[in-house]
Amino acid sequence: FAPVWRKERDSLQKNGWEVVHVIVGIEQGLHMRPSSTLASIAGSFKCQVYVHRDGMEVSNFTLEGKGYLNVKSLMGLLTLGAIKADKLEFIASGAQARQCLDAMAEFVSGGNKDYIIRNW
Repeated sequence: FAPVWRKERDSLQKNGWEVVHVIVGIEQGLHMRPSSTLASIAGSFKCQVYVHRDGMEVSNFTLEGKGYLNVKSLMGLLTLGAIKADKLEFIASGAQARQCLDAMAEFVSGGNKDYIIRNW
């Protein structure tokens, strides 16, 4: 998949992206059910969307020195290992990038607006 991820990274670098930082407010973190819901939310928008967590061990590609995973991939999200109070960075590019980030931030924060940080 390296050529695919290289193409995605290059597209992000060329076209820019939207970003939002979110503190996980879901009590059990991003285990199977919340990860499935998050992937479903991401899949309902016309955009590419990725997530970064400090210390994550698996990534699809590196951008500006940080690894990112495809949020639309449930298997990828399960490797994220995000627990309550973890800080996540979501980036998105495409026609519905901002709407996608807003919906995901609302879900991951557990509805706590204080956990959504636009300017990190």
